[in-house]
Amino acid sequence: MKDTSRQGWHFLTSFPIKLGNETSEEQYPELEQIMGGYFHQDWFDEFRDRGENPSKEIVLQQMLLQKSVSRKQAAVGELERLLASTRDEETLRQVIVHDMGAQVNPRLDGSTMHAWLEHIADLLRESLQQKA
Repeated sequence: MKDTSRQGWHFLTSFPIKLGNETSEEQYPELEQIMGGYFHQDWFDEFRDRGENPSKEIVLQQMLLQKSVSRKQAAVGELERLLASTRDEETLRQVIVHDMGAQVNPRLDGSTMHAWLEHIADLLRESLQQKA
């Protein structure tokens, strides 16, 4: 893994790896789509190209607007399963950054990977309650 920095932001370049007997795509397909699809290697630059401040919260709000109810439900279940399987920050970072390809580092915001994933699950739950 190679660390690079850009104006106070930390980016991690990653290569998909297989963890355990199944890949993250097999274990957590919806979560992998969120991480790799919304927090891909160019997400920061896409904001800059539009003249906007890069923000994980704005990316999450876009995701909430675009996901169907069933996909949000699936993502909540996958997040709950992942978070129940480990509290180890390094393991969570391995899964989210290395395996799923998300270019994020919650530590730069004074958070942990576990807390950030809990935050995403909470946002998804709140969005589902608003639909009900």
